[in-house]
Amino acid sequence: MRRLDRSGRTAYNFACTLRTLGARQGNEPLLIAAVDAFEAVLEVRKREANPGGWAKTQRQLGETLRMLGQRSGDREVLTKAVATFGAALGETARDASPLDWGRTKMALGIALARLGEREEGSTRLLEARAAFQDALGELTADRVPLEWAKLQNNLGNLFMELGRRETETARLRQAADAYRLALVGQPRDLVPLDWAQTQHNLGAVLEVIGERERDMAALGSVRSSVYPAAGPVTWRPLSAPDGG
Repeated sequence: MRRLDRSGRTAYNFACTLRTLGARQGNEPLLIAAVDAFEAVLEVRKREANPGGWAKTQRQLGETLRMLGQRSGDREVLTKAVATFGAALGETARDASPLDWGRTKMALGIALARLGEREEGSTRLLEARAAFQDALGELTADRVPLEWAKLQNNLGNLFMELGRRETETARLRQAADAYRLALVGQPRDLVPLDWAQTQHNLGAVLEVIGERERDMAALGSVRSSVYPAAGPVTWRPLSAPDGG
């Protein structure tokens, strides 16, 4: 049993390395190899014998599937990611591991959102919103401010997608509010890239609101405050490289 445990840890670390390289390089074959490696780890880390390790591996597998599905646009892979996060939640008790539970809920929400973006209906997007709201119960601003900010940014992206599908601007304004909250937890000097990304996303949603409400003069003044050094640009919301 000790030999199997060592093999599981080594294979797990190898799978994580493959996933990191695949994400950094945008290399789908490496991400596919990482999926295979995590699935091999699950042959060693049995749910009955090691539920915590099994759930951890399921979370990492789900994250890898989400990256692969997001990059390839394959809805089947994204659906598998959603199911994998759901399996991980089955062995992640909220009262015993509140942060792991919250992180898994956020990861589930991201996977559901990426899947929902590729579907005509809003069912998956609304499921993503519910998962994000659950995650907010544990990933709080005072406990894990950077993760809370990432969660707010993902909520902003979600409301932006919902708002694009509607004629009213209520969802878009929710997106703007979420991006502004995210900026509270993303100090420019501490996480400059995250700060810039969220500023970009805020600019994108404000542009859409301005176009919908035909108030481009007001939008121009908002652009100046959001992008004081930027010239005329066309924005679209950005997701973090890992989907955040």
